[in-house]
Amino acid sequence: DDLSHTFDDGNFTFRFVAALVGSGKTSLLTYLHELTKTKPTYQKHSVVVEFQLSDVPMEDSFREKLYSHILAHTFYELLHNRNLLPSVKNVVEQVLRDYLDDTQVNQLNGAKKIMPFRNKFKTYIADSVDSLEEFFFYIVSEVSAVDPNFSFVYLTDELDALAPFPNQIKETRLLFKQLIRRAKDKFGSKIRLLMYLVGTSDNVESFITEDSVMESLLGDSVINLNK
Repeated sequence: DDLSHTFDDGNFTFRFVAALVGSGKTSLLTYLHELTKTKPTYQKHSVVVEFQLSDVPMEDSFREKLYSHILAHTFYELLHNRNLLPSVKNVVEQVLRDYLDDTQVNQLNGAKKIMPFRNKFKTYIADSVDSLEEFFFYIVSEVSAVDPNFSFVYLTDELDALAPFPNQIKETRLLFKQLIRRAKDKFGSKIRLLMYLVGTSDNVESFITEDSVMESLLGDSVINLNK
C-alpha cells in the first residue's frame, strides 16, 4: 500500500517501523527494497537508498552529516543507475555543474563504487552548498520535472544507534521534522518521496513522544512488528 501510495499515486509517505529485537524490522526493509524491483515502472523511475544510521559518524553537526550521507547515496544512484532515463542523468549532471567545477563532476562520474564517490561528494558539497535541505528538495524537483513519475525512496535502519547520543537524536528528529513539514506545506504531500525509519520499540516511541510536534505529525505512522 505504501509503495502504491507513492509510486502510483504520487504522494509523500513516511513510516516508522518499531519492533522488538529479532522481530524482522531489517528484513522488512530488505523486502520493501525488493518490492521496488518488481515492476519495470518502479525500477526505471526511482532511486532507492537503504542505509543504517550507524553508518553516519556520531560527531558534531550530525544533521548536516546525515543530510550529506543521504544526498551522496542519492546522487550516486542517479548518476550510475543504468535503468534510469538518460534525461535524468543529464539533469543531475547539470545540477552538479551549477555548484561544482567540471573536474569535480568528472571525478564523481568516474567513481564507480559508492565509497570513493561518497567521500568525494561530501567534500565537494561541503564547500559549495549552503543549505543541504534546499539542495535535497532542489534535486527532487529537478528530476521530477524531466521524469514526473520518478520516486525517491529512503529506507533507514538502526535508529537504535543514536540511543547513546542525545544530541544526535535531537538533530535527527529536527531533520525529519523539517523535511516532513516541507513535504506537506510546500508540496501539499504531492511529492513522490517515501521514507521508512526503523528501530526497536522503545527507541521509536521515545523518538516520537519526546517532541510534541513530531508526535502530532507522526503519532499514527508507526508499523509495529511482533515476533
